Amino acid sequence: MKYSRPIPLLPEAMRLHGLGLSLIPLRSASKNAAIRWKHNQRERADERAIRDWFRDTDNEQLGIGIVLGPVSGNVMVRDFDRLDAYQHWARLNCRLAKSLPTVETARGRHVYFRCNELPIAAGVGFCRHLADGELRGERHYVVAPPSLHPRTKQPYRWSIAPNDSIPVAKLEQFGIRTPAGVTQSMSCLSVS
Repeated sequence: MKYSRPIPLLPEAMRLHGLGLSLIPLRSASKNAAIRWKHNQRERADERAIRDWFRDTDNEQLGIGIVLGPVSGNVMVRDFDRLDAYQHWARLNCRLAKSLPTVETARGRHVYFRCNELPIAAGVGFCRHLADGELRGERHYVVAPPSLHPRTKQPYRWSIAPNDSIPVAKLEQFGIRTPAGVTQSMSCLSVS
């Protein structure tokens, strides 16, 4: 699908906020935050802030970032940097892949899930680098639809949009066998 015109951000931002997600504005066609967002790692912006950030804006002016971890109800994202890696995972986890919110990215997919078995202590950043992408959680954020991808200038797009909630999944369903094998990193701030 070819991108043809700006997409207003407020409707999607309000929908995501209604799912209990912590949102931040991103710079246009960028993975960089447009605000200082440390506070948003602990506390969700209220509806007024969401309206102030995203009212009268579109995806050519700003993007939407979703802050991961406890502030968003323990939401994590498995970032598959290669489409073939996502497709392989989806074949092995067919039912799960059909139920989890998924975003089409320039190279692969972002798969969103809630995790009740947090891999590290609260308050510490989490990013596990994998051969085909990353698994990201607390103190990190992801670029959400309909933000524009920095390189392609095409919008991120939901292939499976979250409806009433984001389902729970286990780390082992993403190839993470034991929390002891999880590494911490404060250097990752966003995903592709």
